[in-house]
Amino acid sequence: MVGPKAKRRALEVVREKFGLSIRQSCRILGLRQSTYHYRPKRVRDDSELRAKILEVVAKKPSYGKAMVVWRLRERMGIKDNHKRIGPHLPRTWASDAQAPQIAQDHEAQDAA
Repeated sequence: MVGPKAKRRALEVVREKFGLSIRQSCRILGLRQSTYHYRPKRVRDDSELRAKILEVVAKKPSYGKAMVVWRLRERMGIKDNHKRIGPHLPRTWASDAQAPQIAQDHEAQDAA
C-alpha cells in the first residue's frame, strides 16, 4: 500500500520524464486528479486547550464532558465547539489520573 505523498511523487516523476500533463500522468498511473491536487490541512496545536481543560478539571473533578465544555466556552472564552474539546477530555483525565468517578446505579447498590 502506497500513501498519497508517494503517489504524488511518482506522478511528478512521470510528468517530468515523459513531459505529460497532469491528466495524462494520472490516467497512466491509475490515479484520480484529486490525489495530485490535494493539500493536507495544517495541524493545529491544542496544548493551550489541554491546559485550560486541566485547569477546569483540577477545580471541579466531578464535572463531566458537558460541564467542562460549558465552562470553557462560557466562562473562559474558548470558541471551540464540543467536537474539538471532547476528544481531549478522556486523554487528559487518563494521563493525569484525574478521571471523574462515575456514580454507581442505585438499584445495583441495593441488590448487593
